[in-house]
Amino acid sequence: MDPRLARTREAALTAATDLLAEYGMTALTHQNVAARAGLGRATVYRHWPTTVDLLLDLHAAHRPPGFVTEGETLRGRIAANYDLQLAHLVDPRSRNVSIALQGAAQDERVHARLVEANAARMRSIADAVGPDYDLHDRRDHLLNVLALMNGPVLQLAAFSRHAIDAEVRATVIDAVVDYLNSYCRTTSPAPAPAHVDAPIPVSPVV
Repeated sequence: MDPRLARTREAALTAATDLLAEYGMTALTHQNVAARAGLGRATVYRHWPTTVDLLLDLHAAHRPPGFVTEGETLRGRIAANYDLQLAHLVDPRSRNVSIALQGAAQDERVHARLVEANAARMRSIADAVGPDYDLHDRRDHLLNVLALMNGPVLQLAAFSRHAIDAEVRATVIDAVVDYLNSYCRTTSPAPAPAHVDAPIPVSPVV
């Protein structure tokens, strides 16, 4: 890419991220991005003909992290991943990009991008918990683990804007560990709780 185009693209992406963090999706217009970045509106349209095009590039820059295998014990691995997911969701830039993408998921291109990103993320959960737990090819377990971990964080950090204290952290980690030990061990686990068989949610933050 031409260096000048690269500079204007980066300036516009920074402006778009800041606008989302400060004002939400309603502020994400070509005119507002151009004004914040100090660019002409035509330049922004040249990079992204539609708002969806811009959102897809914002997702590439702020996509939620996958799960990691850090930690010698199950609880240590769950704690490390809780902190990793929390850091993403409490950052107003990443949080608002994720919420904006969730709101635009009815667009086929956004939906396809989120499904692709979620598939890789689901695989990372199965890898992170270790070989003693049967999560590969178990959509029900993967959904439940992700919901147990990210659901409370999303509610408190993204929607309620409430601080995540040590008690909440410990409670969420305990819930995930208890679920894995109760239902997901490779040695004759108990049946997982019944729930509606629905498609894997495409939202990167759920």
